[in-house]
Amino acid sequence: MSFGSAFGALVSLKNNRRNHSGRTEKHLTGKESISGVKSHRTPSPEELQQIRNRLQLENKKRQQKLYAVAIFLLLLFVAFFSFFMF
Repeated sequence: MSFGSAFGALVSLKNNRRNHSGRTEKHLTGKESISGVKSHRTPSPEELQQIRNRLQLENKKRQQKLYAVAIFLLLLFVAFFSFFMF
């Protein structure tokens, strides 16, 4: 006789017994507490340019790493292929 489903039901009931008041209090105070953001500020054009430059630099570094790994794997594949075929 299997008791796995019974234990699963007991765990589910135990987890459902927890206090749910934290969830309802968030909805009563407004959207600020739900999203965690208190205020929204529009960035200046200089800040936008800094963010754009930073993101472009990060993407360029990520792309260079990807190219390096791809070339390394290609060379490794060619080396193994030439070793086993010739």
